[in-house]
Amino acid sequence: MRKPLLLSIAAFAWASHSIAQENCVELAKTIGINYSKSLDVDQQRTVAKADLCSESYSKASSSKQAQLQASYKLFSGSGSAAAAEVQEAQSRHCENRYGEYWRNQISSGEARTVSNEGAAVISTCLSMAADSLHPTLDIANEGREVTMAIQYKPTIQSEIQITLFGPMDLEENKCSVTKQKGVIKLSQPADVSQVLKPTESITISCTRPSHPSQQNGVSYNCTKETIFNIATSGPVKAIKVPRVCSETIQESRADKIENRVQVLGAQMATLQASLKALAGVTAIQNECGRNADNQINCNAKCSDNERVVSGMCTVLQGGGNIQNFGLSPSTNEWHCLWSGNTTRGRTVAFCAPR
Repeated sequence: MRKPLLLSIAAFAWASHSIAQENCVELAKTIGINYSKSLDVDQQRTVAKADLCSESYSKASSSKQAQLQASYKLFSGSGSAAAAEVQEAQSRHCENRYGEYWRNQISSGEARTVSNEGAAVISTCLSMAADSLHPTLDIANEGREVTMAIQYKPTIQSEIQITLFGPMDLEENKCSVTKQKGVIKLSQPADVSQVLKPTESITISCTRPSHPSQQNGVSYNCTKETIFNIATSGPVKAIKVPRVCSETIQESRADKIENRVQVLGAQMATLQASLKALAGVTAIQNECGRNADNQINCNAKCSDNERVVSGMCTVLQGGGNIQNFGLSPSTNEWHCLWSGNTTRGRTVAFCAPR
């Protein structure tokens, strides 16, 4: 009489495992995509191929198959990763070579680190699924906004205590979490503590700062890698949320040249206008000594058929300071005033035809 019940439980457990594996594949894909953004296109392709060919799908464990499915999605850009699709891709691209052969094609240490993250997140995710916890992750706004959710889906009716969830550094990461049918801001890690009933979930949203970075002469804004810790009554589990670098949009070289040409064109137009204005300009000068107030008050005046456009003040003797100078349109003069040790000065008025 118990066989139907046992079969139902077994079927439910198998379905839960299948869903958990698919969730973990998507989680690994999200993390893999964002990790690979720090690599150039050639490195991304090399890493994706090395991960796809890390082990034969037909001989892999279920957790390794999940990793290969995530790798296939990254490699192909496909939204699905059925076993037949992964195996066909391996037969076409892996040349019947698996494991270290393709990893040895990865030239940079950073790219090797990216390649290792897929296996790590799959392992952590499946370990959480064994506790009926199913994580999902969304990374947005060029890596600055991270949202992670965990849904509790036990095979038997029970509750679970979430004691830790999210980054430990809440000074740099500004986070809020769902709690008691509301949302609270986190000031300390213990604020997340709560009990989940079957099908309930907990969601944490964090804003990460970005910092300018230079890589190979290119300007980027980069976030830091963030470690999200998850704990119930057992050991703490950790999921690394990758740093994300987005290229700073700058003027292209062509735009810079075009803007420079426009500036030079404007400068040439101003110069041409100045030269045209100076055509026919004459200079009237006047030399002066000190007056009764122990100052040199010296003016140079243009003729009635000319107008003063500029001028110049020159000390001829002594070393005093000029106190005032400038154009006087009402008298059609250029004015210079010295004091101190200056004993003689010259004022020049530049006059243009009216």
